[in-house]
Amino acid sequence: MVEHVVVTINEGRVRGVKETSRFSHVEYYAFYGIPYAQPPVDNLRFQRPKKVRPWKDVLDGRTPKGGCTQYSLYVFNFIGSEDCLYVNVFTPKLPKKDRTLKPVIAMIHPGGHQWGTPDPSDYGSPDFIMHHDIVYVTIGYRLHALGFLNLGLEECSGNQGLKDIIMGLEWIQSNIKFFNGDPNNVTLLGSSSGGSVIHFLMLSPAVRDGLFHKVVIMGHYIFNPSISFREEHLDVAESLAHRLNYTDEDKNYKKMLKFLKSVQYDKFAQIMKLYESKSDTTKAAIYPSGMFLPTVDHGKDAVLPASPRELMHDMKKIPMIFGICEKEAAIGFCKKLRPNTEKYFYSIWYQNPWAWSAKIDEKGRNYITQQVQSHYLNGQADSKIPISLAIDILTDAIFCDVYDSLLDLVSSELPVYVYKFQYDAECGGLKNRVFYLIQDHIDGAIHSDDFGYWALMHKPVKEKTVQVIEMFTKLICTFARTGDPNYENLGVHWRPTTPQEQCYLNIDDNIQLIEGKLNNDRMEFWNNLRTNVLKIKEN
Repeated sequence: MVEHVVVTINEGRVRGVKETSRFSHVEYYAFYGIPYAQPPVDNLRFQRPKKVRPWKDVLDGRTPKGGCTQYSLYVFNFIGSEDCLYVNVFTPKLPKKDRTLKPVIAMIHPGGHQWGTPDPSDYGSPDFIMHHDIVYVTIGYRLHALGFLNLGLEECSGNQGLKDIIMGLEWIQSNIKFFNGDPNNVTLLGSSSGGSVIHFLMLSPAVRDGLFHKVVIMGHYIFNPSISFREEHLDVAESLAHRLNYTDEDKNYKKMLKFLKSVQYDKFAQIMKLYESKSDTTKAAIYPSGMFLPTVDHGKDAVLPASPRELMHDMKKIPMIFGICEKEAAIGFCKKLRPNTEKYFYSIWYQNPWAWSAKIDEKGRNYITQQVQSHYLNGQADSKIPISLAIDILTDAIFCDVYDSLLDLVSSELPVYVYKFQYDAECGGLKNRVFYLIQDHIDGAIHSDDFGYWALMHKPVKEKTVQVIEMFTKLICTFARTGDPNYENLGVHWRPTTPQEQCYLNIDDNIQLIEGKLNNDRMEFWNNLRTNVLKIKEN
């Protein structure tokens, strides 16, 4: 018989359910769909979240609520609801007077700010981690236009999705003790766009000190060009309105907002699909629907009052784990998303604004292209570039080089633990979801594969995979508990990296501490290239 339990929090009572991990078979309590804000519907659409009102009856938290409105690239269909500002809480034990509070890990789900949900059927499974004796929280937030439309108005100032997450974290501070979680020991964990969200929160003056205490960031950084942040935002807002049959051309944004509030919510998800089907690779970033992203916003609760680079000097100094996968850029080489490999590669190549040389002129772009052709292609400008080489070039250019630049900025001031994930097996986060449509078999871990060894999306079969999951989750949970990921019998000592003594943990069939930078020889090429391109800009 299924066991139910009721917990009383500040806003009211919540009924949860006892479940059993599909991995470790330990029992835990699950509380699904607890609202942390009022539903952002009707007149609240596009506004900052409003604090949830208390309720009188017992809230039924026994089943997941589903995610926010989206067109899912995983099921290729419309899912979700506009009423989606909920948290899920998973705890191995409920509080007692003599019971010590447990460390908390709050997960920000991936999905490019366009799709994804916090539910166990998607990104929010706690199955791999409940035996590590932590409290796990997954947070839903608004996506795509509903979450990131910016009209420069007080009632639509942008970054609604980020403001949702901040309110979700405030909810944790107020309520997690009722689930045996320690509000003074909260670690944020995010993969892909979830990782970039964490970076934004570390920079934001709207995030008070003490809201979280450590971070784990997997495979995404705020300086990733084109895929984390938009400098211009009114052009995509106007495009959205006209695609929804708004006919005025007078740039009256209050009038446009009134129109957009009148549109049925599922129309926004349909527009997401339209962007995906209409976007050709000449306008693509890493994914075609990346239209609505975090932007500079203004007002009394601005999350990003300036560009991320301008805010870097105010970044919160807290311990962090940074991770990257071996073949990050393979995310772009999926048949469903990219029917033409060469066209995709060169569209990215020629349009990429580059994090360290934004807005370079044609002379600078041509110089970059020539140098890359010389280094990777033996000087040949061949449009029939092998897919494996295209992946290596884009991984180095878009992920590793940006990652390397960011480490130079932060690792001198706070403990930073770096890993490279190479293990390639049945639990890969994206390879075994979207990438059953892959053009060719690609060896190696791709973007977000590491997250699949944290949150159960595919049941492990191989004994070695079970061992990797246990090792990977224990590293992170130990870090969440103490700020240091090392534990007894790990087999190596994982040191923090510093500008003077860089190192990283290589995670494969076996783990190994590697001295030096990630992809050190290739990064030397990019470091020199960056220096020379910046000289071209100055001249």
